[in-house]
Amino acid sequence: MSTHCDCRVALAKLYEYLDGELGATERQAIAAHLDACRPCLSHYEIEQLFHEYVVLNAPRPEARAAFKERLLLRIAQEAQATPSPTLGRDAVNDDFLLGRNQKAARRVFVTGATGFIGTHVVERLARAGHEMHCLVPATSSVSALKRHEVTLIEGDVTDRTSVLDGMRGCDWAFNLADLYSFWVPDKRLYHKVNVEGTRIVLESALEAGVAKVVHVSSAVGYGKPADCPFTEESTPGPVRFSKYAQTKYEGDLVAWELHEKKGLPLVVLYPGAVVGPADPKTNGGYVQDLMRQRLPARLFPDRVLTAVHVRDVAEAVYRAAEKQGNVGERYLVGKYRVSFRELSKMVSDISGIPLPKRTIPGPVALLNAALLTGIANVLKRPPLWGMSSDQIRTMKEGFQFDGSKAERELGITYTPIHVAVEEALASYRGETSR
Repeated sequence: MSTHCDCRVALAKLYEYLDGELGATERQAIAAHLDACRPCLSHYEIEQLFHEYVVLNAPRPEARAAFKERLLLRIAQEAQATPSPTLGRDAVNDDFLLGRNQKAARRVFVTGATGFIGTHVVERLARAGHEMHCLVPATSSVSALKRHEVTLIEGDVTDRTSVLDGMRGCDWAFNLADLYSFWVPDKRLYHKVNVEGTRIVLESALEAGVAKVVHVSSAVGYGKPADCPFTEESTPGPVRFSKYAQTKYEGDLVAWELHEKKGLPLVVLYPGAVVGPADPKTNGGYVQDLMRQRLPARLFPDRVLTAVHVRDVAEAVYRAAEKQGNVGERYLVGKYRVSFRELSKMVSDISGIPLPKRTIPGPVALLNAALLTGIANVLKRPPLWGMSSDQIRTMKEGFQFDGSKAERELGITYTPIHVAVEEALASYRGETSR
């Protein structure tokens, strides 16, 4: 069986796969096909479940029964059939196999499409068959986007003309563009991109008559609320611990003002600490530094972050757009609350690399960060070990939230965070070997 088999064949073979009726070669082929080409699953909203079983749990036979029950229940719901414990492959009719209930394709506008989360959102939208128009800065690499049929629009979120021109005629807009860093030479860029850029994108969406806007913010914008774990309804804390967090919060205030005063059809997502393969940003840098033994000591081992796999964020973004009746909703995206001690141990256990033996006390870490940040500001180069004052303050405070609303209302299934770490490490090993 070719990995380029017809999708109808792939769906039919799925049941033989689950029942263990395929040989090793066919199992490998069907797994490769359905992981690489999942339009045949995406409109049934079961591709995440399938990926979880086939790619992540296939070596564990005990996962089969639980997965099969969940998958077949979803099939019954999607086919508008009555769920039954005895539902088998014969209960799935030709309408299901042929995808006759497939949702209509939309014309969508995406900012931040070349970013870590953005590339996964583009992949998810491509699987659903949507027509994408992606705003791309002239300096960005577009190699990941060229794997899909997308229209590239040169520009950035600070250029109102390119944003508005690209957005005209679109049904949905996804705003993922931001300046995500805990240190930049010119601090004014945070406000220019994260606040004014957000204003430009969302005002343009109003002018273009876009039917729905999904804006991706960050959980760090909540600061440290009184509630722990906090929820979407919690009052944000009075202080944020980085320029990034502060300007994301200010951008959110702009977004909600446009929603409340001008009727912007807005949904906002607040991801936690995003982890996954080929992450070029802060979380990926931390994992890489541990793997490559570049850190002289550990920091804040007992502080806790709420972490999430990057694919789960992309899935939540997609489903927030697809879901009807949720304009005005907020979704925190993340589930697993892990301490830096636990995260570091995952990296060590998976990679086999020993962890630094020393732990730097918190006050010493803050003092060192202030010194290294001062030097970085003079030299206009990032601080050693990424130890900016903003990053160390963020690590010191951590953040714990409850992301179950996204599970309930968007129907996502959170991937275990150790899987995200495994995939991240595998991607970095690949980079090292090139």
